[in-house]
Amino acid sequence: MDFKPGDVLSLRVEYKKAKEADVSCVRMLDAGLPNEFTVAAIEETVDGQPAIVLSPCCNRLRGGDGTLLCSAHPPQLFELVRRGAPDLSTFDKIVDSLFKTDPKEFLGVEVPVLGSLLHFGHYDDGEREGIMLRILGARPLLIAGKDLETLYGLISRLKSLGKGAPK
Repeated sequence: MDFKPGDVLSLRVEYKKAKEADVSCVRMLDAGLPNEFTVAAIEETVDGQPAIVLSPCCNRLRGGDGTLLCSAHPPQLFELVRRGAPDLSTFDKIVDSLFKTDPKEFLGVEVPVLGSLLHFGHYDDGEREGIMLRILGARPLLIAGKDLETLYGLISRLKSLGKGAPK
């Protein structure tokens, strides 16, 4: 393995739909995020096998029961896209890009001294559209791509079901 922190990797094509592919990476690709992951750290497993910690997926995505989906990945699942210095991941760049625009719709809770405790907004920077939730002290949650389309479809169906409901 010759990956270094800051390198940008992509999930190998043969692993994108394979059972042995890392669930968190595949979920991110299915959600419409780019196939780019930045090496945050190089570690070893308990067995002494190499493992790479990637941004934005490692130690971020949780399953339905709240457990982390991944903390590191086997390097053989990935290929080098480009060498780089440690930088923001593609996910962080998307979040920063959207967050710099004014939201179309916004809900927030401001607390004196602490500032923004909760921030929920619908963003569109002309290139990307997303719904973002930021909670003080936590990484932002972004719904974009296929997940956003699914959410819009669900909302539309729910609205149509409610049209005939008594008031």
